[in-house]
Amino acid sequence: MNKMSRYRYSFLPVVVYASALLTLTACSQGPQFREEIVPAGNEYIDPPDPSRDDSDQILADYSQFPDSVRAVIEQLLPGGEEVLINHWGPFRYTVTKSYADGHAHKIFIYLTGNVSKILYIKGDYQERPGLFFITGTERPIPLDSLPTPVLNNAERHTGGARQLGAWTATSDIGLTFVIEVVGFQDDDTTSFAYRPDGVLKTMSEARRMRKGVARKWTQAEIEELLGKYHDKYSVDTVLGRIHSVPYDHEQGFQFIVLGDNRINQPVWEAVCKSISKKNALFAIVTGDLVREGEPEQFDEYLFGVMEKYGNFNLVPVVGNHDISYDGMAFAYLTSFGSNALNYYFDYGESRFVILDNCSRVTDFLSQLEAADRWLAETPEDFRKFVFIHVPPGEIKKWSYHSMSGEKSRQFTDLMTSHQVDHVFAGHIHAYSTAHHEGVDYTVTGGAGADLHEQYGPAGSVHHYVIVNVTPEGVHQQVVRLHPE
Repeated sequence: MNKMSRYRYSFLPVVVYASALLTLTACSQGPQFREEIVPAGNEYIDPPDPSRDDSDQILADYSQFPDSVRAVIEQLLPGGEEVLINHWGPFRYTVTKSYADGHAHKIFIYLTGNVSKILYIKGDYQERPGLFFITGTERPIPLDSLPTPVLNNAERHTGGARQLGAWTATSDIGLTFVIEVVGFQDDDTTSFAYRPDGVLKTMSEARRMRKGVARKWTQAEIEELLGKYHDKYSVDTVLGRIHSVPYDHEQGFQFIVLGDNRINQPVWEAVCKSISKKNALFAIVTGDLVREGEPEQFDEYLFGVMEKYGNFNLVPVVGNHDISYDGMAFAYLTSFGSNALNYYFDYGESRFVILDNCSRVTDFLSQLEAADRWLAETPEDFRKFVFIHVPPGEIKKWSYHSMSGEKSRQFTDLMTSHQVDHVFAGHIHAYSTAHHEGVDYTVTGGAGADLHEQYGPAGSVHHYVIVNVTPEGVHQQVVRLHPE
């Protein structure tokens, strides 16, 4: 039997569990969820608004922006020695400006001229909305007490928008001054953060700017808090338990894929309870296991729920919300082991390759070289499954929230060259499937995070995926969790 004939979706009759047959209680006083098991597949996506579709406009240089957009960028980020332009999904661009003192700004902007956010970058250091000050250092101050350079630049940047208030906070590079205004963009409340010398650092909607970085943890403190989980949840320990289960060639085995459980604890609890009732040998989480990658979140949210409700082997993939504000994933690595970012394992004549396309610990293109070897060395007739967090932007319907450029192209080319059976990703908070250059792809990011709305009733739903691997083929089903 050739590879293509043995690998297929299952469209056999499946069982749909009505609420009268199975009801999952997410927590003792929380909502309940009805479980529904359906065949795999969801190609649906809402079409974009044609009036805002600039996806075919490949801008080569800054001068190609409409005058109105250039005016907004120059209003916020005048000057700059070097300008780089990239697509930020359909309809949006990022413009990076570098300055003589060594810092750079990245502005996320639509061709309508609306600005989503600005990032401040200096070497490996970065400040962004929600990650530009240390929690607990905030202090309100009168507007007239702001330094003169800050007041002068804020007047120019905001175009005279009404100032609502000001506060200070401390970041890793010193004191930050923040001004909140209304009317900069429509009726939105917007915050602008400044260095004392008046240089703009970051800006976005005020609600996104008010959340700071948790206190810094030392490695010793992280070990003290999370070390108790290492023996149970490290990748080496989990793979040891998986390999201790004899492979039944006639019956095959089952595994589960889920992702982005990071926000909604009742859903995450319900998912854990549901998976624990299945016969899966393990469950691979395609990243974003916690909110911001802080140690206490792994302790309370991830492992706290797993210890109470998660009776299954958890195989992790690192996501962008797991790496903490410094991108180094210290809490994640302490929990799962030093080899938990990129690795592979075999079970049941299948190879599983896990890659990190989020952290700053390892270079993704270098990882692709390792993945190339791992896939090339896969025993003949083994199935090949690959897992990442951020999906490739080569699949256009996912490009608004994806990896892009060379990373994406090299990744999809590698998957095609090795005839990978299936690639699973998260990051997009929905269920969606695609077929790209001979390879099947699935996004499964519905284990708790706020759902993206454009994937229809089959996709914009909390869920996880069951994969049954048998001698006859590989068959998938989707488990949807509907709140009651």
